[in-house]
Amino acid sequence: MRSVLLQEAFAAPAVARSKGVVEEEAAKLCARLVDSAGSPVEVRPMLRKAFTSLFFRWALSLDPDSGVAQRLATLFEGAWSTLTDPVVTASDFVGLPGVTGTLPKIKRERTRLFRELITARRRSESNRAGETDFLDAMLKSQKKHGFGEDLIVETLVSLTTAGISTVATSLEWLLLLFAKHQSAQTQARSEILGQGEQRYLEACILETLRLKTPLFVPRMCLEDLEVSGWGLKEGTLLLPDSYKLAHDQAHWGGGPVDEFRPERFLNAERPLLDALPGLRPKCPFTGASRADAGAAEATPEKGATAFKFLPFGVGARFCPGAPLALSELHIFAAALLRAFDWQVDGGQVDLSEAYSFTLTPLNPSRLIFRPRR
Repeated sequence: MRSVLLQEAFAAPAVARSKGVVEEEAAKLCARLVDSAGSPVEVRPMLRKAFTSLFFRWALSLDPDSGVAQRLATLFEGAWSTLTDPVVTASDFVGLPGVTGTLPKIKRERTRLFRELITARRRSESNRAGETDFLDAMLKSQKKHGFGEDLIVETLVSLTTAGISTVATSLEWLLLLFAKHQSAQTQARSEILGQGEQRYLEACILETLRLKTPLFVPRMCLEDLEVSGWGLKEGTLLLPDSYKLAHDQAHWGGGPVDEFRPERFLNAERPLLDALPGLRPKCPFTGASRADAGAAEATPEKGATAFKFLPFGVGARFCPGAPLALSELHIFAAALLRAFDWQVDGGQVDLSEAYSFTLTPLNPSRLIFRPRR
């Protein structure tokens, strides 16, 4: 039932409706960077704020400056800090004295606020003719399929965990990689300022997701099964190594796998978005139809990279928000490329990695954005 809910809520019309809001939040981010007047800025909190505001607007039609939005934003930040702190996260599982229960407390308060928003939305439903956001789509799906409110709350909680910081982190990596590879930044900007298909920027985004891909969320076997001769018992926890897949030289041509080479995704013999098995038949960057839409879902031999590159998962657990996430990355990156040239403060780009809930830059990124004339 969760998959049905998400597929309907993330359907192409819903993603298309979000475009204007995404563009507005990207413009606000650019305005804040203009105010920095060429001084070094730590981009991580700015990106997190931008994508949190975006979530409030397209998912809940909330003013990001409202009281409830501010309370939720504080809880989101607390949850993220907990998930990325190995000591605190461990305490929620093994019961360390003094810090036990940090995440459950955050979850309870976040759940309470989401339930209040759902109740308020139901009361005002008759006054929202013609308005549709993510919550509206879920409530409509609930009427159609009859599932409980708990599923809506759980979906909103999952969305805030997986749909804000992960996209912000991917954009932070892209900005750092463009700062290190100035020629790639220049080429992407030239494409954006022209009238082409913007394939190079798409390739840069995909290469960023390949180069800085996190591990999967663990999965559990629901029954005994055998995979490639390995017997797996019901209840076995599995952690697919997506990072290793994305950095396996045997799978990836176009130069060393630890280097940023967007050209890997521009081979004319392999359609660009075959890189993402499970992606729907619409290109998330442009909205264009893909004649080859099902190619990458068949076998590892079909499609360009098939099951070698899985930033959004695959199969029944493929992330339904992938088209929206890719669209957001493209719109924000394009807006920044049009408005600024940027480099790292001090000139030395640090691409060291820290792994927790996702793969983040080890050290906070301080970039200098110079407005383009």
